[in-house]
Amino acid sequence: MMKTRKGQSAIEYLTTYGWMLLFVGIVGSLIFGIVQSRTQQSSVTGLENSDITVEEFGITESGLAMELRSTATDEVSDVNLSLSQRESGCGLVYAGSEPTIPFGETSTVEIPKIGEASTTNQFDIQITYNSGDLEGLLVNGTLTGNFNQTTC
Repeated sequence: MMKTRKGQSAIEYLTTYGWMLLFVGIVGSLIFGIVQSRTQQSSVTGLENSDITVEEFGITESGLAMELRSTATDEVSDVNLSLSQRESGCGLVYAGSEPTIPFGETSTVEIPKIGEASTTNQFDIQITYNSGDLEGLLVNGTLTGNFNQTTC
């Protein structure tokens, strides 16, 4: 009768390859954590179902540049927005866009007094606009990113 060593081969496998499985698990967790934190640093919430959405935004030499897209059935006009940094004690920052933004088109808005920051901050964003015969429409949202107000 021949004896098999199933228990011993399993232990040899764990001691030989166990360190590698542990290493891969730790590195995978670190990479996921880094990627997860980077994707959450810049986001816009609350404007998803409105006639105006924020396609992209980022810091430029003159402030915060935002690309607004019209998703209304008519062109949008008289677009004005205000930003207010949460927990800063600073006032509102205002900016306006092109006179009109046709359906499906974009317009870039430059918002002064916003600069790059090493920490992630949240801003309340409020956009007023007209669409077709409707005037004084209002949407609110939150802008999150690594920027802050440079002057109050």
